Amino acid sequence: MESLTASKASYNRALFADILRIVAVFAVISIHVHTRLFYERGLEGLAWWVSNILFSATKWAVPVFVMLSGAFLLNPQRESVTRKVLPKRILKLLVPLIVWTIICKLIAFFLFQSNEIGSISSGMIAFILKNEALSYHLWFLYMLIGLYFLSPILKAYFKAEPKNIFLFLVLSFISNCALMVFIFLNLERVVYNPFYYFSGFIVYFIASYYFMQLELSRKNRLFLYGLPILGCGISIIMNFVLRERHILKWDIFIDNLSPIIILISLAVFVFFKNINWGNIISIKTQTFIQLVSAYSYGIYLIHTIVLALVRRLPFLRLDDMPNIFIDIPLTILVVFTLSFLLVGAMKRVKFINYIIP
Repeated sequence: MESLTASKASYNRALFADILRIVAVFAVISIHVHTRLFYERGLEGLAWWVSNILFSATKWAVPVFVMLSGAFLLNPQRESVTRKVLPKRILKLLVPLIVWTIICKLIAFFLFQSNEIGSISSGMIAFILKNEALSYHLWFLYMLIGLYFLSPILKAYFKAEPKNIFLFLVLSFISNCALMVFIFLNLERVVYNPFYYFSGFIVYFIASYYFMQLELSRKNRLFLYGLPILGCGISIIMNFVLRERHILKWDIFIDNLSPIIILISLAVFVFFKNINWGNIISIKTQTFIQLVSAYSYGIYLIHTIVLALVRRLPFLRLDDMPNIFIDIPLTILVVFTLSFLLVGAMKRVKFINYIIP
């Protein structure tokens, strides 16, 4: 049987959310480590296939971050989101977004362009306005701010019409399928920016609300887990087929809003939610997990800078990656560890807490 239960226990600070947040950060770093292999290497090489598999298996990371935010903001057991929580949550996104956009662009300029431009002042201004070399990941914050503003409306609607949640979820899923058609046909200029970055990700917000309350039977969970396995296989094959045929949008199957990635993200969320982590992990380890989870936002903000610096280390030939089975996991581990240590150090400085909460 499946039943919707809005118990307070479902929405307490859950260990599964901390663990999932950490795993998602690792997945994001993984994507950015091997993305060059995916888009720049030829199809005949092993490196491209490894990157293709990793992309299909980890592209759920950002959608799951959205789901974790939705599970908090749409929580029916909490007090008014608009009056108390929402302004603080938006500032927690907006201030770091502004500051880290500037920091990322300045560091990118001095790393990649300063020696090539005669006038640093004019060159820096042009570079900061046009280049996204190290700030490419911050699009996530723009999108999340939009969803935060929509959250009071969604919460009020779900409270007034709880029976329509599943219908709303299905309609959101269908609308994203339609969006993928627009993008595939290279018509994304019509709807891409407003729909993709704000309306499109609503499906994950709604899904988090729905699945946090829904208790699936073991049979239905196994069915849900099987769908992404099939979807992963389809996306891996289609990435190859579409790129080999020089289709303009050949990576459409691993887009954040593609039906396959939506199903994979739902399955990952439900899988982690239904494990009784408290019986598996010791109290001492849980404390450390909560610490790392608390640093995850900061790690996300600075990891592109750390990665750019790590790429310059002589013992990590990331551009060549002669041994991808060592170089990729080693780089992910180094970037995560250094980012974690840097965030820990910065959090000790009171003023920096405003830009790396």
